[in-house]
Amino acid sequence: MLLGSCEKREVDPKTVILENEHHYLCVEATEQDILFFIEFLDSAVYSLAFDTISFINLYIDVNQNNQVDGYQDICYHVRSRDDVCAAFLVDSTRTTFCDRFHSTAKAFYTFNYSTVLEVAHPIYSIRIPKSEIEFNRAVEFNISFGNSKKSSFTSYPQPLGHIFSFLPHMKFRYQY
Repeated sequence: MLLGSCEKREVDPKTVILENEHHYLCVEATEQDILFFIEFLDSAVYSLAFDTISFINLYIDVNQNNQVDGYQDICYHVRSRDDVCAAFLVDSTRTTFCDRFHSTAKAFYTFNYSTVLEVAHPIYSIRIPKSEIEFNRAVEFNISFGNSKKSSFTSYPQPLGHIFSFLPHMKFRYQY
């Protein structure tokens, strides 16, 4: 089981993709997988309930061409504490159903403290096999997450106009 953060796992700090008062995101490559660690720092005051974060979407530009390639680029949608729905992107705002793309991606959830924040807070670890997303020893992605019940969401690296939007020219790049 993957728990903790990149900091806790003593990984090269260059893997820290995002760090602000609300979120901490880091990425790590193992021999077989790409690991995403997402810490929700401002959720420490909330309960253990999944109500504070009801979804996480990782959008992957698989061939890194700065375009949405229907039925090639992938969305990994964490829809509960440990359930990952992998789907192909049809266009920038639509995906296929989960069963159209077979994935062995896994998500893990803990409500714990870390070296980033010494107060218990939600931490998600998402493991995606390199064979599903790797291209030239790199992965390019953007991420959104939020609370569907409260109609609130956040996206990085830049705010997106729609809860399910993928703008492939605005993304993070993780090279290993």
